[in-house]
Amino acid sequence: AAVAGGHASDYAVAPAAAAIAAKLAHSMQTAPHYYLTTDVDVGAAAALLEEVNAALPADEAVALNDLIIKACERATRAVPAVNASWLDGGVVRRYARFDVNVVVG
Repeated sequence: AAVAGGHASDYAVAPAAAAIAAKLAHSMQTAPHYYLTTDVDVGAAAALLEEVNAALPADEAVALNDLIIKACERATRAVPAVNASWLDGGVVRRYARFDVNVVVG
């Protein structure tokens, strides 16, 4: 549907996308967030990918995203305190398991 002024438009999304958006919006409103950034030299990772992928069929190639996901998994296992969330009443819940999720648009 057109928006007054014609500078934007609205469109419907799939129910799964709407559910993900609602959960993300709720999380951003109710849980403390902090952001860390850093620069990373991925030269060694790129060289590793070239070596690994040379030995694999093209449809089984490993991507940089795959290495980043693995790094997230290893970091979370090494520092399990980051796998937690705030609850009401000043309580922190630390989870025994974790999932790494990636959304590709």
